[in-house]
Amino acid sequence: MTQTHLIDSMESLVTSLGAKNNAVRYSNKRISDRELFNMYDNSWLTGKYINKTAEDMLKLPRTFSGDYNENLLKLVIEKENRLNINDIRENFLIFSSLYGDALIVAITDAGDLSQPYSDTEDIQRFIVLTKGEFTPNEKIDDDLKSANFGKPIYYTISNNNKVHHSRCHRLKLGKSKLTDKKTYGTSDLQNKYNSIRLFDTVMTCIGDIVQDSNVDVLFVPDLIAKIAAGKEDEIKKFVHLINQTKSSVNAIVLDAGNSEAQGRWEQKTATYSGLSEILTKLITVTSGALDRPITVLFGLSASGFSTGEDDLESYHGTINGLQESRLRPAQEFIDKFVLDKMMPNHGLTFEYPTIKVTNEDKEATRFNQFASAYSGLVTAGIIPDKVAQTELIARGLLINTTEDDFRDGDLFPSTEFPTGS
Repeated sequence: MTQTHLIDSMESLVTSLGAKNNAVRYSNKRISDRELFNMYDNSWLTGKYINKTAEDMLKLPRTFSGDYNENLLKLVIEKENRLNINDIRENFLIFSSLYGDALIVAITDAGDLSQPYSDTEDIQRFIVLTKGEFTPNEKIDDDLKSANFGKPIYYTISNNNKVHHSRCHRLKLGKSKLTDKKTYGTSDLQNKYNSIRLFDTVMTCIGDIVQDSNVDVLFVPDLIAKIAAGKEDEIKKFVHLINQTKSSVNAIVLDAGNSEAQGRWEQKTATYSGLSEILTKLITVTSGALDRPITVLFGLSASGFSTGEDDLESYHGTINGLQESRLRPAQEFIDKFVLDKMMPNHGLTFEYPTIKVTNEDKEATRFNQFASAYSGLVTAGIIPDKVAQTELIARGLLINTTEDDFRDGDLFPSTEFPTGS
């Protein structure tokens, strides 16, 4: 009988656990644009996540390489400043991250913007639109050889103004099939919504606990009877006089009984036991959910066995990846109307420098370690000078030196570089 009861209990336990697991459901419900805006406007965590990411992507200007006229490039940069390109890029990155969709439209001197862009046109300004401000046309480009394949041919802006896709650059976030008719992209906050809301909720609760940590309770005889008799002002004056002697006002008033009872004062004190640990764990979980280091998101130093350098290194890689996937296509679209017009056939290439802050002491130590190691290998005859020098360049230890510099000097024997003649 006991064995049967035990088995029944185990079955009940397993069944209940399964029911809890099955209670978790995932849906395709999207957060409304209004709530996304409210999150961005009212939650500092949301605002910092969106703004900090965009700011770091634009923190350092791009660097150019190639054979170009420095003075002409300065004129290009001056025109970009007149067109407020920095604001255009920032708004584009923020809107696309917040709402999941953004569109840059190039307004030129052409009379009909529904026609394909021509190189003879001159740019007047750029504008950035987001969800609700533009509508993708239902007509999709079905030319397999077109760079616009699978995308709308036109975009409709207010008052039924159609703009050709060659004058637009759109960033639509999220994954979708070509056959998916979903009009707009997915916000970066979609799968982070619950984590952000949990953080804000817990912080609000902690704030309430701290605020109510000391509550003065005043027991006043015949309180209810006095209120019924219309003596609220006298009660308020009494409580106000008491609270004037306190640095902070946090009190409640209760009825002490009839007039024969003595009025008294009590203080209710709450404890903070466990709040610090809860907050620490919450910060760690939130940072992981938002894929941002604690040092960047909360301004806290790394703790435990972590120095935070690995997290920052990963973050810098994330920023660089976003620059390549989101910022570079937008910049190349803008260049079509500015850089390419002012410097035709320029052959320029550009890169986004890392935002990593270099610690000179650590870099010096790193250089000494590698230089000593390679010097030992060369001295022992294990590797030639050429290999050691190439490795130092590849590891970024000789920043302003290339292999061509060695080739032009006496460091490498000329026989190692056949000319082909």
